[in-house]
Amino acid sequence: MFDCTDTIRPALEDALDAFEIERDDNSCRVLTPFQQQNGDLVRLWIQPKAGDQLLIRDYGETFAMLELYGVNPKSDANKPRVRTIKKRFNLVDGFEGEIAAISPSAELGHRIVDVIQAVQAVSYLIYTHQTKQPSRFRTTVSEYLEGVGYDYKSPAEVQGATEPREFDIGINHREPMVLLDTVHSKRPYLLRQQVDRVKLNWWEIQDTDYSHGAIIDDVDGLYEDEIVDQLTDSLDYCFRWSNKEEITQEIPVKA
Repeated sequence: MFDCTDTIRPALEDALDAFEIERDDNSCRVLTPFQQQNGDLVRLWIQPKAGDQLLIRDYGETFAMLELYGVNPKSDANKPRVRTIKKRFNLVDGFEGEIAAISPSAELGHRIVDVIQAVQAVSYLIYTHQTKQPSRFRTTVSEYLEGVGYDYKSPAEVQGATEPREFDIGINHREPMVLLDTVHSKRPYLLRQQVDRVKLNWWEIQDTDYSHGAIIDDVDGLYEDEIVDQLTDSLDYCFRWSNKEEITQEIPVKA
């Protein structure tokens, strides 16, 4: 008979090898195998404090990452989310711009997991940043869709799980609509921001009946597999503009 404990526990212990631990002045730096929402690995620092207490902190890396992507985690809109995360994972105050927790040595493993989860939860705020979509490519796509006979509207707003979301195009020959977002960029960091915008749109409607796709400009814009592949596993459709004829093959022009 398959023994869950005998099989899985050694495998989980082996997974601990994915954590890298180094001395860093008066701290121990831990590089974890877990990722923030931009793909960076979560790093934590652990410092001894008075008595049996240990401080676990990220030295502000999570907030700095968000600010790099144009998200202010201290804004009035984001403060409630950050407070909720701090309360959920029992984080401590007094470390401005950091994610930090205090732990007795006996609970260190559990508290490290708490802080990793808190970092990931806060880093999810990256998806609240909506990059202004270049209108020229969206207009080009709209003109193409009109030319091949689609009934569509642009933009298309639908109610998401937590807020109304605006999609670049809604093909409304059937109910519910097929929702499409366009992606055009000439720089990797802007391409990543636009992919993040599409991912947030997807997250808001993933539990609905809407179909969702993206049209990526690989003719006049940048296409990097490492970035765009984040969409292919989630969306119903992912089209390259160089193969735009695939749109009509995958999405019928007429119902």
